Amino acid sequence: MYLQTLQLTNFKNYESLNLELSPGLNGFVGNNGCGKTNILDAVYYLSMCKSYLNSNDRQNIRFDQSFFSISGNWNISQKLTNVHCAFKIGAKKVIKLNKKEYEKYGQGGIHSCMNFSIINPLNKNYILISFFDNWKYHFMSHLGWEANKMKQFFYPGGFNFLDYFNFKEISKTNRDLIFPKNIDSIYNSFYYGPYFDSCYDEMKVLYNNKSNIEKSDKLYFRGWLWDFRKEMVKNINREDVLIIDKNENNQNLNYNTYLNETSQYAAALSLPGGNEMCNRDIECFGIGVPVIRPTLNIEYNDPLIPNYHYISCYHFCDYSDGGHPKYLSYEDFKKNLLITWDKVKNNKEYLNFVSTNARSWFERNCTVENNINHILDKLNLEKLLEE
Repeated sequence: MYLQTLQLTNFKNYESLNLELSPGLNGFVGNNGCGKTNILDAVYYLSMCKSYLNSNDRQNIRFDQSFFSISGNWNISQKLTNVHCAFKIGAKKVIKLNKKEYEKYGQGGIHSCMNFSIINPLNKNYILISFFDNWKYHFMSHLGWEANKMKQFFYPGGFNFLDYFNFKEISKTNRDLIFPKNIDSIYNSFYYGPYFDSCYDEMKVLYNNKSNIEKSDKLYFRGWLWDFRKEMVKNINREDVLIIDKNENNQNLNYNTYLNETSQYAAALSLPGGNEMCNRDIECFGIGVPVIRPTLNIEYNDPLIPNYHYISCYHFCDYSDGGHPKYLSYEDFKKNLLITWDKVKNNKEYLNFVSTNARSWFERNCTVENNINHILDKLNLEKLLEE
């Protein structure tokens, strides 16, 4: 497949441009500012129905004009497919495929490189697969999604976040977020993995060297301290507990730096978030740092066992209480957390036992290949044909 022709009218600095392109490498040569990058942006626009450089379509119109248009013929297996994109001030954007206008010119997401959907363009049914937190953009009506058309939803968060969905649906605090009525029946859990494939190697190195790393005898947390998380650790002023709020003073770290820093502590604290399971748990499992956290209730095929894969300091918390953890007494949590930490902090053999079990679970489950195979096993494309 390649772009065979490109026609521009009033696009950026071009009043009119007609190009014949070759199936091989095409090069553009010219002085600075002559419009080479604008040609590349036109190709991007033809592919994605938006500019890579300007989110406001008015800024893509040539000076003192009222519209622009981009047309191109894609050669797909020796068959030409025409795509036409146009925008006029005061009118909606027009997208045409082989001269037929789309009623909707795209479903999309914001910062959603770790999410994708499989869509039936005939009936708008879709299956959402999300490897990280940006699943929410695939529920937004202004981006073209119709949540009642979602037939399967794959996400590694854990079932407790369904209570959060129910709360959001009832409260209607965000009218743009429309949740499927049958979210509990279409949801499929899978395992979190590290942010980047390259981190598997870094995690393995840190795990294999854990006995050589000089450990600080502290319980460690670095993360976003949302309001309810702040309450969970408020007034814990002990030298053997380190809480770092990433919201304050730009306390974010490069990912590998974060992994290296975490590996230097005796144990890590994992606090509930927008979903039950957290990347922090998986990261610590991978590098061999034992995790202390409330009990998990996720029904994995390979279950996570409290006080075997992680150290449980509190009972399970769900999120049906206004988006905050329910069944949670902040003072009771702090009391049990510190009692648990005092019991285990000097027991190096037990901490090593937990971290070894967690690493084995990580190796069995938390790989990209494993998650892809799990999704392929559960994926049901026939659901896209349902009325």
